[in-house]
Amino acid sequence: MALLVPLNSLFRPSPPREPRHGVLRLARTATIAGILLCGAGCGPSDPLETRFKVQQAADYDQQRSLLPRGLSAEQLKDFDDAVLALKYDVMTRGEAKGSDAVMEQVVTQISGKTLREILGLGWSAKLHRLEVERVKLQELVDHNARLKTRPGDTASSDFLNSVRDEHARRVAVIVQDQETARRKLAELGVTVSPHAPATTSSAASPSPSSP
Repeated sequence: MALLVPLNSLFRPSPPREPRHGVLRLARTATIAGILLCGAGCGPSDPLETRFKVQQAADYDQQRSLLPRGLSAEQLKDFDDAVLALKYDVMTRGEAKGSDAVMEQVVTQISGKTLREILGLGWSAKLHRLEVERVKLQELVDHNARLKTRPGDTASSDFLNSVRDEHARRVAVIVQDQETARRKLAELGVTVSPHAPATTSSAASPSPSSP
């Protein structure tokens, strides 16, 4: 006995399927979103806690270009100034000669440290350098204060007074720069002894002296 099947049941449309390319698009979107979320949340919340992973002087420029975007323009400038201060410190200590050798020495000091530690090293180094300059200049100020000119020699008296004024101005500038360095160190949470060496292992327990 033959079974009778309604013709409309043979041609019932199947449920619509999402095109394959649509599924792939959704997968790509989810992947990109995951990467972006990881990029936003996997790194340190404070960009200053990012570690500067430079191994040799030849890699410095590339690593410098990879600094976190969350750093302000002032912080980026402070970073560059810190590296310059450490270079100057290496040269004045006679630890290396030639730009390449000096940079290699600086890299050994900052490799693997956080940006906060590097800024602390730099500002500490600068603070030490400024103190050395201030002491030397103050010796000149004290020496010139004891000088006397002959009575009636207005030319010599005027010249001496101009030298005194210039030295006083330079001392004032140095003192102001020292105050800035101390303020920056305080903002970083770094305390430094005025004459500590710049080769400290950590800016948090410093012993540097000169940005």
